[in-house]
Amino acid sequence: MIRRMLATMVGMGLLAGLSNLPWGRAERSALIRLSWRTTGQQVKVAKVQDPNLPTHMRLPESQAFELKIRPYRLSVQLDQHTALERAVLAPGFRHDRPLTVFQEFSVTPGDHRLEVTFQAQPLEGSAPPLTARPFAAELACQAGQVYLVSLDESGQWIYYFERANP
Repeated sequence: MIRRMLATMVGMGLLAGLSNLPWGRAERSALIRLSWRTTGQQVKVAKVQDPNLPTHMRLPESQAFELKIRPYRLSVQLDQHTALERAVLAPGFRHDRPLTVFQEFSVTPGDHRLEVTFQAQPLEGSAPPLTARPFAAELACQAGQVYLVSLDESGQWIYYFERANP
């Protein structure tokens, strides 16, 4: 009975010691992650009504519109080179779901300049979009660190970093 308990305790101690050993290889690069979710700018777009419809079948002017979320253009410049340029469209059947961005870039350790622009695009039949303030920062990247760039609910940029494997 005592031998079993000792064997169990030694086995558990060995397992606890092995669990603290690092596994995998050491990170050789840093990671820049863009991650946010936003409702975007919702706009009213006028519906074109058929002039041949009888008057009683036409929508009143106050109801003759559709609600849409503007498309956005995401542009990422890393060390003055375009790393990403793409449209961000609202998902869903009616394109009315929140906009989601999740992109990761692996970069070598060292100093890098990051510029991110998330700009609303014009939508036919609606007012021009509001201008957005771009994000720009000088990053001193270290191997194994994750740098997160995000947008809060008010449209302000948030930036912080953490060690990938502390």
